[in-house]
Amino acid sequence: MISSVKYYNAEEAECKRYRLAMIKCQKADWISNSTLNLLNLVQNLIISAGMLIGCLLIAYDVVRGVLTVGDFVLFFTYLDQLYRPLNFFGTYYRMLQTSFIDMENMFDLLDEKVEIQDVPDASDLKITTGRIEFKNVSFHYTPE
Repeated sequence: MISSVKYYNAEEAECKRYRLAMIKCQKADWISNSTLNLLNLVQNLIISAGMLIGCLLIAYDVVRGVLTVGDFVLFFTYLDQLYRPLNFFGTYYRMLQTSFIDMENMFDLLDEKVEIQDVPDASDLKITTGRIEFKNVSFHYTPE
């Protein structure tokens, strides 16, 4: 690919195209990270509020003698078993999102058509003198 770019004098056009693609990728990555951070923030707020309310209610019942300290420990053990899988949702979401993007990029690459093709029934290039002369040849790229 790099040699084709050099042969056809497309380095500047390809660098510009690559730069624009990188900017687009960075913007999408920033949005993805922002939504993931927001998800984690809301999730942690919910977990913290639930634990605080639960702690206050259980502590109140322990002080009144309705529950024991063991019930207090049991409550937090149940909360831990409930909330621990929730922590993995954000991580798995990010991994799945990245995997699907990578798969899409791979399929796009596999589906890419060859841009430079010979005309039908083109004859093979035969070099006998070791010299190549270009006549009436021009290269151009359409602006994006």
